Amino acid sequence: MPPAALIDLSTIVAQRKIYKSSADTYGLEDDDFGKARKWSIDYKEVLVKWRGDVPMEYCEVVDECDEHTSLGNVREILDHVRDNRLLRRVVQHS
Repeated sequence: MPPAALIDLSTIVAQRKIYKSSADTYGLEDDDFGKARKWSIDYKEVLVKWRGDVPMEYCEVVDECDEHTSLGNVREILDHVRDNRLLRRVVQHS
């Protein structure tokens, strides 16, 4: 893994290396900033900087109301939609 490829947000000490102050310092008015930082600690979040393609088998579709709930693998969902002809064709008239 290249240097600085991981952004560790899993502890308060690690976050202090990334975030020097509150959201206000960055010009943000975001009430969820503190919640997000707490969740990062609770879930031991580590972000990965990635250049290039991410193989489809590593991608999940998450519930838009609960980002901790996976609805399934992207490839499997797309295959199901295609196999069961669940997509409608959109015809654009010009």
